[in-house]
Amino acid sequence: MNKTTILTKLMLFAVMLLWGTNMAANPITAEQAKKNAAQFISSNKRMASKSGRQLQLAFTLKQDKSASNVQTPAIYAYNIANDGGFVIVSGDDMAKPVLGYASQGSVSDDNMPDNMRFWLDRYANQIAWAQANGYQRAQVVAASGRKDVPYMVKTTWDQDDPYWNQCKFNNTYCYTGCVATAMAQIMYYWGVTGRNGEKFQHGCNALPKYTTATKGYSVSALSTVISFDWANMTAGKPSTTDAKAAVAQLMRY
Repeated sequence: MNKTTILTKLMLFAVMLLWGTNMAANPITAEQAKKNAAQFISSNKRMASKSGRQLQLAFTLKQDKSASNVQTPAIYAYNIANDGGFVIVSGDDMAKPVLGYASQGSVSDDNMPDNMRFWLDRYANQIAWAQANGYQRAQVVAASGRKDVPYMVKTTWDQDDPYWNQCKFNNTYCYTGCVATAMAQIMYYWGVTGRNGEKFQHGCNALPKYTTATKGYSVSALSTVISFDWANMTAGKPSTTDAKAAVAQLMRY
């Protein structure tokens, strides 16, 4: 699963773990969770075109170890066929049925960004703790209306190969970093799209060498770039030598 996609395109819902109603909470089976995912896909305008595609259970998250008396999963994650996205479903009806989704790509328990894993683990632990302590179903409150703003940034860049090709330190490639990757994608958007008919031709002044304050690492200087090679960059993963070099240079700066 692409990390940046996960960081820039994942649409999250706030889980609702409110209590105080007279409705009993109930664990949700895998079958019901799959139905909830399918219903969400068909009713969400961003996802409706994927309605009817096969849903595959990607993984489940178990509860907090302290909640050993509860055996059902706290979270189910379903992938939509053909990299059509994924839906993350609550394992108990005390919480909102759908906790998050993405409209493209897929999710895997084996290749998940640490921040996403932390987020899901916290949700799972909250749900598990509420299950173990007998809390009741959440009171559903209608969300206020909002204007749907379409995505501007269409890129699905990552932090490893080939994006890190110019980020080698002590003979080891280093991840480009969340902030740098996000900034690079925004710069690419303006470099290709432009504004008021004018393309964004920004380069970078020379950067002097420096030594890091914490570890004392020496970082080499970078020469001036008049304009980054926007023409050879692609919205998806680069496949040609020129495309890889172009995006790696942008990430390095």
